Amino acid sequence: MTYARQKAALTRVLNSGNKAKLVAVCRKAVREWNENAWWPDGWSDWQRALDDALGVHAPRLDELG
Repeated sequence: MTYARQKAALTRVLNSGNKAKLVAVCRKAVREWNENAWWPDGWSDWQRALDDALGVHAPRLDELG
């Protein structure tokens, strides 16, 4: 399942603390969601992760696609 894989990737990158990889994981997820014309109900977990890690400099998810 794609969502489970994406969620696992988000968890791994959050545990690593690597901000550049976090943005890459979020970008990849957003592109996959856009390709399928479907965003999961839990999309805000990715936005929250960006906001927490990057603060006021965090991009919005829809800007990453």
